[in-house]
Amino acid sequence: MADQTPSEADDLDPTNKEAEALLNAYQRAINNDDTEQAEHNAFLFMAHAVEEMQRNPNPELLLRQEATLSETDGEWLRAEEIYHQLLAIAIAEGNAMGEWKANDNLHGFYSFLGKTELASNAASAATEAARRADMQPLLVRALENQARNDLKMGSLMQALALAEEILRMIPHSKMNATQRARALVLRASCFTELGELVSAQADLDAALSLFSPMLDIQMFAGVQSGMASLWQATARLLSIRGNHTDAAKAWGTSVEYRRVVSQQPQLDGLYKFAWLAQALRHYGEALIAADDHKAADEAFAESRAIMRSIHHPDAAS
Repeated sequence: MADQTPSEADDLDPTNKEAEALLNAYQRAINNDDTEQAEHNAFLFMAHAVEEMQRNPNPELLLRQEATLSETDGEWLRAEEIYHQLLAIAIAEGNAMGEWKANDNLHGFYSFLGKTELASNAASAATEAARRADMQPLLVRALENQARNDLKMGSLMQALALAEEILRMIPHSKMNATQRARALVLRASCFTELGELVSAQADLDAALSLFSPMLDIQMFAGVQSGMASLWQATARLLSIRGNHTDAAKAWGTSVEYRRVVSQQPQLDGLYKFAWLAQALRHYGEALIAADDHKAADEAFAESRAIMRSIHHPDAAS
C-alpha cells in the first residue's frame, strides 16, 4: 500500500501572494530549526490552501471529492470510473500535471484494493507524466510509488535504480530532509532484499538522523508515515538477521506511527486507516514469529475490525 501524504505543507504549491508568504515563513522556521513555529506556519498554510479550494472549487476537485465519497460508501466501481474520467480529461487537455494526478489517484486506489499489477501500471504512468510536467516534487512522489511497487513485485534492481534517482535529484537541505529520509528508507529496503544488510542499516541510520528534528510535529504526515516505513524496514532487517523479538518490537513502533497518521484530519478518505490495518496485520505475524500469540491475536483482531469499519472488500478474509 502506498505511502501517500499529499497534505503535508512542503508538498503544496503557493497559489497567491498570501500563500507564498506563509510558505516562506514555514521555510524560515525549518531552516532555523524552530519546529514549533514551523508547525504553526504549516497549519496556517494548509488552512489557507483549504480555504482557497473551497472558495474556488474546480470541476476536477469536485470529481475527486465524489470519488472519495464513493470509496467511503464502498462504491468501488464508481470511484474507479471517476478516476479514469479525470485521466481522460487531463489527456484531452494535454495536461501532464493532470495526468500525473489522475494516475497518482489510480495508484492509491488500486494499492488500497490490493490490485498490485494495476497499481504498478498507474505508478509507471504517473512517473512518465511527471517527467513531462518537469516538476520535481511530482516526480519524486511518482518515483517513490513506482519503486515501492517494483519492490513489492520483486523487481529489486529496478526499485534500487529508482531510489538512487530520487537521491540524486533531492538537494541536501533542511527543506528537503523529509524527502531524502524517505528515499533513504526506500533504498534501505532494496538493500535488505538484496542481502546488503550493512548498507541497509547505514541508510536507516542516516534516515533517522534526518527525521529526528521533526519527530515532535505530529501534523507532518510525511514525517510520521516516513517513520512508520523506517521501523517497518528495520523490522524486516531484524527478521532476516533472525532477531524475531526485536523485529516484533520494531513492527509495534511502526504501528504507533501509523496510528498517528490515521488520526490526522488533513488526510481525508480511507487509505490512512487501511495503512494502519495492514501494519497491524504484519505486527501480528511478527508477534507469532516471536512466540507471543496472545498479543498477535489482539493485533489481528484490531486489523480486522478496522478493515470492516471501512468496508474494505478484503474485510471478510
